[in-house]
Amino acid sequence: TENKDLFEEIKLAAILHKGVQYDPMAVTAHEALAMATVNGAEALGRDTGVIAPGKMADLILVDFSAPNLMPCHDVEENLVYAARGCDVIMNMARGQVIYQNGEFLTIDIERVKREVQDYALPLLFETK
Repeated sequence: TENKDLFEEIKLAAILHKGVQYDPMAVTAHEALAMATVNGAEALGRDTGVIAPGKMADLILVDFSAPNLMPCHDVEENLVYAARGCDVIMNMARGQVIYQNGEFLTIDIERVKREVQDYALPLLFETK
């Protein structure tokens, strides 16, 4: 099945290598997060992936008071093994907050849904 939750993909990257290599430390939580952040940004040629002066401010805030993230003994392990996309409470792209507390701030989400329903879906599933 297809999954659009980046946290699930990060988790899969961490646990898949462990099983293939029969090594519980094959990919640590830190390494899995690096794949999705700094290494992913580098692979795409983007000047982001870390929070530092001069870098693009592409980041998220995660609600660590969510039940699935409590108690928090290790932030990286919680992000890799327990976090879900619904735990994200803020998303910033290029320094602009685009999503916060369930609200999309830069797009008309209802319009996007209508366009996908009325235009994109019929094109994708066109029958002849």
